[in-house]
Amino acid sequence: MGLFSKELQMLDENTVQYMIDDMQDKIDEQAVTIDELQSSNQKQASTIDEQASTIGEQASTIDEQASTINELLQKLQKLEEELHSK
Repeated sequence: MGLFSKELQMLDENTVQYMIDDMQDKIDEQAVTIDELQSSNQKQASTIDEQASTIGEQASTIDEQASTINELLQKLQKLEEELHSK
């Protein structure tokens, strides 16, 4: 009976160790996944920053072009007024 009890104790210890090792493997896999996701998030954040910068530049260009269009419209109106007054 004592031998059987020692074998059961050893089996229990091995089972516990196996479960601990299995959990550690899962933790390690999850840590790798987290690192990969963080890296991916950083790349996406960088891409978003670049796109935001590009959008800002495009908005500035649009503002400049709108200003030029308004100036040209004013000149056109003045020319039309001059033509009608003659």
